[in-house]
Amino acid sequence: MKWIINICFLLLLLAAVSCAERESNDNIINQDEFKVLPIDIEAEKFKLPEVIDEIELMRFEEGQEGLITEVRLLNKEADKLIFTSPGEWDIFIYNQLGELINKFNHKGEGPEEYHDIQNLWVENEQVFVFSKKSYRVLAYNLQGEFISSTKLEEPYRDIFPLNKGYVAEHRDENQNIILVFLDANFQKQSTTFSRKDEQDFLSLTLNTFNEYKGNVAYKSVLSDTIYLISQDKELKPIIKLDFGNDWLWSDPEVQAKPDQAMSFVSEKKKVWAVESHLGERYIYLSYGLGFGEGVVTMFNRETGGQFRIELKKKDGEYIGFYPIQWEGDRLLVSMPAYDIVGLISGLKSDQIKFREGTTLEEIESSENPVLMWVKFK
Repeated sequence: MKWIINICFLLLLLAAVSCAERESNDNIINQDEFKVLPIDIEAEKFKLPEVIDEIELMRFEEGQEGLITEVRLLNKEADKLIFTSPGEWDIFIYNQLGELINKFNHKGEGPEEYHDIQNLWVENEQVFVFSKKSYRVLAYNLQGEFISSTKLEEPYRDIFPLNKGYVAEHRDENQNIILVFLDANFQKQSTTFSRKDEQDFLSLTLNTFNEYKGNVAYKSVLSDTIYLISQDKELKPIIKLDFGNDWLWSDPEVQAKPDQAMSFVSEKKKVWAVESHLGERYIYLSYGLGFGEGVVTMFNRETGGQFRIELKKKDGEYIGFYPIQWEGDRLLVSMPAYDIVGLISGLKSDQIKFREGTTLEEIESSENPVLMWVKFK
């Protein structure tokens, strides 16, 4: 009789586990179904050390060739980190220990040079540079040697790799925003998603495309909606950031007078531009209230919880906290070395990890920014 009771108990336990696993899988599957997320611009605010569970730090080797102002457009290729830095638009190649492998710069007006770097990505050990001002995509090998240059059919505002081809954002003469799918040779294949975007008076392209779970997340900084573009070129909205009456572009007066957008941004002190970094669990949001105040909010997609992060220091300056991308539940951030030193002083020693080759002494004496992987509480 006892063995029958044990079997019944085991079956009940397995059923419970199965239901729990099914519910967990359903949560994962439904996570990217369209949701409206209410954003509270008055959510509770915490200092940065108060919301950190742990951090991992990696310094960048300096030297005459390795001086970096800021890490932009970071890519990973095998064991290499490849990125650019604004200003002179150098392209750096480091290993996973923060040691410099190579640096090159082809900024200029020549046929093998880029005028600017709107976007940068790496494919098959080739570095591709999208130069928005010259309407070109240029390719170089990891030694910095020129490979090719392609003149684009349209003055695209941003380009991002997608399934052996590319997706690009374009604005036509009627100010319609259009997504264009390109083949491997940057030739137009099809278009989708046409909408009027009169409020995009600044032609902002910041944070347009980002990799997300093998697909592409798309969002304009002057829009409140995040879209998902799948590998088979299907586009769907997955998140609407609901700021309620605090969203400038839903104000009837602003909608009636789009040509006065600049003055409305200054006068109304509402949310008008949002930079987002979409992760599987969290969304990191940075948005402006008018031209004067910036707000940083962390939103938990699983629980709906949210909090603001105070990045202003006692002297009125802001901590240099520059998100790059989510890696699982950790946010990869670039920070100036002097701000890292200040952050460390507010954490316990067991919350801080250093990658091989990185020490606190090296960070304290460095002029280069530091990479930091942040796990939030």
